[in-house]
Amino acid sequence: MSLTDRISAATVAEDEIGTVFTLGGVIGKSASIYGRYFGKFVPLTAAMALPEFILLLTNSDYAQSQYAARGQLAAGASFKISLLFPVLVLFLGVFAQGVVLRGAYMAASGGAVDMRDSFSQGLRRAFSLMAVTIMQTIGVAVGLLLLVVPGLILSAMLYVALSACVIEGLSGVGSLNRSAALTRGHRWKVFGIVLLTILIPAFADRLIEVLIIPFGVPAWAIAHYVEQVLSLSFEAVLGVVVYHDLRAAKEGLGNARIATVFD
Repeated sequence: MSLTDRISAATVAEDEIGTVFTLGGVIGKSASIYGRYFGKFVPLTAAMALPEFILLLTNSDYAQSQYAARGQLAAGASFKISLLFPVLVLFLGVFAQGVVLRGAYMAASGGAVDMRDSFSQGLRRAFSLMAVTIMQTIGVAVGLLLLVVPGLILSAMLYVALSACVIEGLSGVGSLNRSAALTRGHRWKVFGIVLLTILIPAFADRLIEVLIIPFGVPAWAIAHYVEQVLSLSFEAVLGVVVYHDLRAAKEGLGNARIATVFD
C-alpha cells in the first residue's frame, strides 16, 4: 500500500484545507509529533552525531579548541584532522535530517511513520540535501554580513528548503525557490520560528557554559552532544511541520492530496 493510500485510509479529518498558518498551531503540532516519535527520531539523530562526539572525547586538541571557543581555555590549540571529516559530519547530519523530515511529514499528514521508507528516502536525498544546506548557509551568511537584516530575511525565506527537497524531490535551486514561494506572505511568522530555533539552543549553550564547563572537557562534550541531538531532531520536526502547514494553508491541499508527492 502506498503512503497516499495509508493516509487516505487513516481517520484524519480534512479540516486542514485552507486553514490559517499560526505559530501556536505549528509549535503544538511539532511538540506532539516529537513526543510521539521521540524514540525513533532522537536515537537516529544521536547515532548520526556520534562521530563528532567521539572525536571530542578522543582528540584532546580538537576538544580543547571547541572548549576554548567558550572562553574557558586559552585559544590557539592546534589539531590536525582529515578534510574528509567535516564532509562526513555534514553527510550524516543531512541524512539524519532527511529521515526525520520524511517521517515527521508522514505523521503531520496523518499517516503512520515508516522508518524503513524514511531511511531509504533520507539516503536517496542526502547529496541534494548537502547542496541545499551549503547554498542556504552561504546565502544567509552573506546576508548577515550585509548589515544582518538581509540574512535574517533569507533565513525566513529559505526555512523550508530542506523539507521541499526531501518531500518533493526538488533540486538544490528548486528547493530554495520553492521555500521562497511557500513562505511568501507568512515570513514574519516563519521568522518568529527561526528566532526560537536560534534563541533556545543559545540559551541551552549558555546554561551548559555556566553549569557544566567548570567540570571539564568530557562533561562539556557529553552535555553538548545531548543538547545538539535534542535540538537538531526537534528542529527537523518543526521545519517539516511548517512546510506541511504552509502547503495546507496556501495551496488548499488536504492530507491525502499532499501525500501524493510521496508516490
